[in-house]
Amino acid sequence: WDASPERTGFKETGDPTPYADAFERCIARDVPMLCANPDLVTIDPSGAALSMPGKLAAHYRLLGGRVVEFGKPHPTLFREALRIAGDPPLDEVLHVGDSLAHDVAGAAAAGVDSLFVIRSGVHADELSAENGGAYGE
Repeated sequence: WDASPERTGFKETGDPTPYADAFERCIARDVPMLCANPDLVTIDPSGAALSMPGKLAAHYRLLGGRVVEFGKPHPTLFREALRIAGDPPLDEVLHVGDSLAHDVAGAAAAGVDSLFVIRSGVHADELSAENGGAYGE
């Protein structure tokens, strides 16, 4: 069974239905889902929104499954990145990202400043002037 997002169309549709049987079997056996990228959505180079693993993890959790996440916004990821960077003073670190829930919240939890990308990020449509947001073309 090829459960790749390319084959199931999950990235484009966000529909977890192709995974329903596998999720049910795993939940019945109390198998936790490991989600290494809890982002819900990303924007591809063409500007299209694509569903990400975090959306599958959220659905698994909704069905009653246990989910273990690693990645933004969890402080462990930021601490490791800072360690790799030589443990610079936090006031010299700037995290750049386009997700309020993952990038901005994660940076805040880690005690570092963030730069929020709007125009080309995952919140671009909802923050555009056409949709009542704060910026315009």
